Amino acid sequence: MDIIDEANRYAYRETQFLIKKAREEAKKSVLSPTGVCYNCKTKLKKKSENKLFCDEDCRDDYTYLQERKKANGK
Repeated sequence: MDIIDEANRYAYRETQFLIKKAREEAKKSVLSPTGVCYNCKTKLKKKSENKLFCDEDCRDDYTYLQERKKANGK
């Protein structure tokens, strides 16, 4: 085995590791309906069981806060 083969194997393993890590992070970030607004924790009406937020403002606030957390490394 020469140095190029070794480098290719290392690059392949590293790429596979990063793909796996990205997939795990993507699974964590998927929100599922809970009947409560993810931003303000207000109970949602029964007819809106599939909603994640009570309105667009809460959705936008939640999105902004999550982006800020990522930017700050939290």
